[in-house]
Amino acid sequence: MKRLLSLILAAVMLTSFAGAIPVFAETVAQGSCGESLTWVLDGEGTLTISGTGEMTNYTWSTHPSWYDYRNSIKKVVIGEGVT
Repeated sequence: MKRLLSLILAAVMLTSFAGAIPVFAETVAQGSCGESLTWVLDGEGTLTISGTGEMTNYTWSTHPSWYDYRNSIKKVVIGEGVT
């Protein structure tokens, strides 16, 4: 009985704080762009590159793996460890 009551109380508390919980955009696509780097494109059009080290040197003929999503990208965030 105590366990059920605890679960109900937890559910009520979570729903009452729903406005205070940050909502993260869902991932549309993701991949790698270097030996220790990854990229994520979210549903709001933010491309985030994170990790540490050097990014792959893309050329005119070797497109980055997010190339197919280029028209959806509205914002780019490059992490501190990316070179």
